[in-house]
Amino acid sequence: MKKHLSTILLSLALVACLAVLGAVIYFMIPKDCTHHSCFKFEHAPTCDEKGYTLYQCKSCSYSFEADFIAPLGHKYTNETVAPTCEAEGYTLHTCSVCNEEYRDSFIAPTGHDEIESVIAPECNAQGYTLHECANCDYYYISDYVKPTGHNKKATVIAPTCDEEGYTIYSCTECSYSYKGAYTKATGHTYTKTYVRPNIDKTGYTLYTCTKCKSEHIGDYVFYSDIFTGAEGNGKGELAWGLDLSKWSYEVDFNALKRAGVDFVILRVGFDDTKDTKFEEYYAGAKAAGLDVGAYFFTLAENADQAKADAKRVANWLSGKKFEYPIFYDIEDYEDYKPSTFSEEQLMSVAHTFMTEMVELGYYPGLYTGNKLLYNVFHTEKTLRLYDVWFAQWPLESPDDATILEYSKEYSMWQYMGEVYGFSGGAVEGACDINYAFKDYPEHIKKHGFNGY
Repeated sequence: MKKHLSTILLSLALVACLAVLGAVIYFMIPKDCTHHSCFKFEHAPTCDEKGYTLYQCKSCSYSFEADFIAPLGHKYTNETVAPTCEAEGYTLHTCSVCNEEYRDSFIAPTGHDEIESVIAPECNAQGYTLHECANCDYYYISDYVKPTGHNKKATVIAPTCDEEGYTIYSCTECSYSYKGAYTKATGHTYTKTYVRPNIDKTGYTLYTCTKCKSEHIGDYVFYSDIFTGAEGNGKGELAWGLDLSKWSYEVDFNALKRAGVDFVILRVGFDDTKDTKFEEYYAGAKAAGLDVGAYFFTLAENADQAKADAKRVANWLSGKKFEYPIFYDIEDYEDYKPSTFSEEQLMSVAHTFMTEMVELGYYPGLYTGNKLLYNVFHTEKTLRLYDVWFAQWPLESPDDATILEYSKEYSMWQYMGEVYGFSGGAVEGACDINYAFKDYPEHIKKHGFNGY
């Protein structure tokens, strides 16, 4: 039963499909149409195409064209394009409506109007002829010429003390240049100027280059490096000798040398008067091989007079060499009484002479005795700053203990005694004898004083 029912339903569905298909075919089969109602589509005319109206039936696909309008024709504007060197000229006709264009009235190209420019060769650039058109950017180059090369000139820059020398090779025709042929700097060649130290200033050596005149200072020396004060070696005598003046009468310097005398201290002058025996004694002592020093008896009461003493003494000593100091003799004499001076006055006189003599290139010392050294001078300052030749006169020969004690405090010590080869003096047969407690010849020569 169920099988028969399924067959019936399938048959009914098939009949329904055939009915729908039949209806579609019916409506697709053309039938007679009167075209009474149509759509109209108007097409405007253009410059070269006609205008018309398209009629389309509203009921079927039928259509046709009618109501034709003639083409409008082109409306041309005309532009004349001039010929160029390489392109022809023409007239350009352009429709203002549709932009269609065409050309006519052609004119041949004018050709290039050439101008020639000769470019000369340079040191490192070739020459050539430049052909340029006067009317356009066209150009070409011909007739190349090789570069001339540099015409070199050599300028020698000499070396200096601290800069190397060289040669500048420069072209006379252009800005090209370069350096070569280098030579080493020559280095400085110095002259030395020694500026002596003094109590109130440091000494130094001024180095001046003879070639470039540059200067620098070095080798500083302090006053205390040279002038160590009155203190001796503390070990006793190093040398012994005499001090002589015009009052010493006859002196046999060779005999003194044979007697073991090492040095003589000669009086160079008294106040403004040069000792009449100074030149004779100096020549005789030098000829006998004795070391020589000098002393000057002053009457100075102030710094100005002491400075004048120094200049006068330096003038008298000029041209001579002395292995021992130039002593400033300060002691009471007739109306000249330094024992009545104040400490400041006496120190000013001594200090001025000492510093001025150092400036003039001499090694100075102070000659004085117990009365002034320990009562008027500032004792400690004097013994620390100046070499002191201390006068103390025992008539008998001093013992070794006394000499050793004096060698600790003073530079030299003077006493009175007798020496073979000397006659006359303040005490008949006696003379001033001196012990030196410093190696003055070595020290003075080392530091370049007193003509050395």
